[in-house]
Amino acid sequence: MSYYPALKQRLTCREVAPHYGLKVNASGMALCPFHDEHSPSLKLSRGFHCFGCGAQGDVITFVSRLFGIPPGEAAQKLSADFGIPAGDHSRGPPAARTEMETWVSYAKEILHGYYDLLIDWKQRYCPKASDAEWHPLFIEALQRQADIRQLTFELEFGTTEEVKTIYEHYREVVKKIGKRIHGNDTTGDTSESQEERQRQCPANH
Repeated sequence: MSYYPALKQRLTCREVAPHYGLKVNASGMALCPFHDEHSPSLKLSRGFHCFGCGAQGDVITFVSRLFGIPPGEAAQKLSADFGIPAGDHSRGPPAARTEMETWVSYAKEILHGYYDLLIDWKQRYCPKASDAEWHPLFIEALQRQADIRQLTFELEFGTTEEVKTIYEHYREVVKKIGKRIHGNDTTGDTSESQEERQRQCPANH
């Protein structure tokens, strides 16, 4: 369907959800319609992600699952309900949008890899004694794990404006992380298993 990109650019899950009967609070949370629950676990922004059942996707996937219809019918429903004609790309020139989308895909790959490294470093270099000197990579893991997790989450599920802000301000940061990962400046002693490191690290007790 040629108008899928237009719908994904023009519409967010957060704005379409109330139109289809969901009550969304100020934090963008709602009761998930895909499983039974009593407390909101569905995060709605540009896309959607349920912390309860794991359902996630873009606005077309959301409507498709909500009404039990194929993605093509969901796209047609969105087009009709919100008055967006096929091929409407009114939000900016396609070249600029394609460049940003390409970077976002690259950034998510780099940040996911870096986050996995931070988790590994936190366990691998955790000091074995309270008076032991902290390894620089252990310190880096403590300092950056939460920020990288949040940045990745916003790239995955943030609004168009949130993603644009990250694109404008974090390109150099992601570039440096990518160079570091690809330059193999991430190695360390792998003689112990992750389970062994988790058991020995005082931070986990």
